[in-house]
Amino acid sequence: MKDAIRQVTDELQARGYRLTRARRSIVDALYKAKHPQAIRALAAKVDADDASVYRTIDMLSAEGLVERIRLPDGSQAYALAFGHHHHLICTTCNRVLHIPCKGMRAKLPTHPDFANVEDHEVTYYGTCTACVA
Repeated sequence: MKDAIRQVTDELQARGYRLTRARRSIVDALYKAKHPQAIRALAAKVDADDASVYRTIDMLSAEGLVERIRLPDGSQAYALAFGHHHHLICTTCNRVLHIPCKGMRAKLPTHPDFANVEDHEVTYYGTCTACVA
């Protein structure tokens, strides 16, 4: 996954974005995180002010380089976007796990009111083992 950092930074430069210290720090922190991060948690880990973190996450999300994950409590978490996967979210503590789904990619549905269906998102909800104990 170390290539993920290079992919994101190369992609930013190819799209005309400068690779600032703050952007590099945010991408590195997302890469090192074991789980998707809330903005506040991410801001505490990087060498950038809160406004730069918010702006950078919005830009990376808009560019499709970071995924925004909506949590049951209404907050959001962020992770580097990599390959097709699904999410498993604890409804008690908002912990998010990525579930690889190689070979599980569903056939996208058709509907007469849609010209095309481009993608899908699957999220499973439950309670993690830490919250059950």
